[in-house]
Amino acid sequence: MSSLAVENLVYAASVIAMVAFGLVVVAATVPLPRVWLTTIVAALMAMGVGGVVVFRAMRGTWDSRRGPRPRWRERVAAVREEVLRFSGGYPRRLWRVFALDLAFHALAVLEVFLTLRWVLGDRSPTLPQAIVFEALNRVITVAFKFVPFRVGVDEVSAGALAPLLAVNPAAGVALAVVRKVRNLFWAAIGLILVAAHPAEADAATKATKTI
Repeated sequence: MSSLAVENLVYAASVIAMVAFGLVVVAATVPLPRVWLTTIVAALMAMGVGGVVVFRAMRGTWDSRRGPRPRWRERVAAVREEVLRFSGGYPRRLWRVFALDLAFHALAVLEVFLTLRWVLGDRSPTLPQAIVFEALNRVITVAFKFVPFRVGVDEVSAGALAPLLAVNPAAGVALAVVRKVRNLFWAAIGLILVAAHPAEADAATKATKTI
């Protein structure tokens, strides 16, 4: 459980880093109205403040002289203890996991770049365009996690972002569809592997019969 909590926190940190990088790229490469630039700066500041708050929460700031912790702080303390117990024993592994998560985002940017290149044909995409599309994908994945496979959400968001990046909206929708097919393909492979290896179910059945 502690390793899973650590992995989730490290991945969340990598997502925040990817989104922040995407916002910086947008501000530096896309001509935007002043209001949009102000919004981007505010979002970056909010990410920074949120990171500081989470860091302080993980360090523990409750004074025992104030009495018992509220229930929500007890939960935070429990997570913090699990994370510190695991990370304290394997400090180097945290950086390796973070590096792997960043590599995952880099490969996703490469996927976007190659897909847009095949879709656009003669009009080759730029690296900033691929970075921004991937940053948007990370935001949509987090914001619409409750939508199964984000049906329709990816297509609408990518199609709406494309004109801002001087890309044909149809190419943005095609990019979202290609990535959706990829997700469905690997989900199907995972289900097949689960169905083909019911080892845990067999072990549970044998244990029940033995008892």
